[in-house]
Amino acid sequence: MTCDYRIVGPNARFGLPEPKVGLMAAAGGAQRLPRHVPLKVAMGMMLTGEPIDAAEAYRIGLVNEVVEPGDLLPAANRLAAAILILANDELMKSRHWILSDYLALFLVSLTLLSATAAFRSRGRILPWIGTGLALAALTLTKAVFLVFAAVAAVGAIGLIALTRRGRQARTLLALTAWLVAFSLPVGSWMERNQAVGGEFALTASRGGIALSTREVFNHMSEEQYLCAFVYWTRGFGNGLAEKRFPEEVWHPFQIDRPGGFYDVGQNRYQPHVAALMAERGLSERQARQAADAELVHAVMQRPLTHLATTLPLFYRGLWIDTFILFTLPALLWFTVVALRRQHYGLMAAFSLGWFNLLFYALISLNIPRYQMTAVPVLALAGGLAVETLWRAFRKRRPASGEP
Repeated sequence: MTCDYRIVGPNARFGLPEPKVGLMAAAGGAQRLPRHVPLKVAMGMMLTGEPIDAAEAYRIGLVNEVVEPGDLLPAANRLAAAILILANDELMKSRHWILSDYLALFLVSLTLLSATAAFRSRGRILPWIGTGLALAALTLTKAVFLVFAAVAAVGAIGLIALTRRGRQARTLLALTAWLVAFSLPVGSWMERNQAVGGEFALTASRGGIALSTREVFNHMSEEQYLCAFVYWTRGFGNGLAEKRFPEEVWHPFQIDRPGGFYDVGQNRYQPHVAALMAERGLSERQARQAADAELVHAVMQRPLTHLATTLPLFYRGLWIDTFILFTLPALLWFTVVALRRQHYGLMAAFSLGWFNLLFYALISLNIPRYQMTAVPVLALAGGLAVETLWRAFRKRRPASGEP
């Protein structure tokens, strides 16, 4: 009964015979059997010691397959091969996630360092070129940062307007170098995709599926809204939610739950695209665009609801950082300090983290893995907080030799 999958022959028999000699199944049988078959069936077997045959074991769910004696080993080999194929398939998928996530983590750190150097360079061109190339590499790894680059370009225009008149020309030259260094590799890749796939884009679009999976959370009930904060708390949250909320409230949050939020959001998109293709005679690309437009329209019809449900999803992503209860307040505090002191270097660095934290919560289900690229910014804020506290402590500590 400790097997995960049971294949038996037609002559196999199962039972706990200990009661027939005045004993009980004390080696684990009495504990395991009720987990695999209905309780009343288990009690009957444990109290009487009567065995059951292979057909009955299959009927009550104790075994998975009943095959002829000569087919036992081939059946086991087929099962092992199927598991191995699926495991390798998932490994291949996960390999791309792992590589892109950790590469993006490195590239975010590189972008932060190069941006800090650029803002301290007093208008020198080379550091700005380095910042543009680092952000381009990050965008080619995680296409979502194309949106950040567009927002940063708008911010750069504002920076030029705020710069003193005597330095505007140098600032304009530096930011132009940044924009060109970013645009050349990114634009070239998009041109390549246009030539190969017929679409001027960074990558094959998954935005529709992501937004479909996000939009479904706009239909949470009030009780599910509260449950989300509990369920998505790192460590003990799901167990606590299962104790404090009814089953119909917390069940939809399980990723593998049929009919749950994830299942509905992921699996309704492609059939809808296929239906649009059949009903309107659209190409797949046109059908995807139409489906995406419908999702955007559904969000825009209930903007306040979408913003409200962004809050628990934002909370969900925070738990990528073990020290989030310290680093998030630090990030908020030093963002305010940077804005008040007009420290453009820190503002640029922190904007990368805030974009990551907020944008994923707005457009996706925001599992903590998505926030891996926010970790360097949170670490920067946490480091600044530790340094500030240490300096305050040293300033208040009496000098050596004082009473």
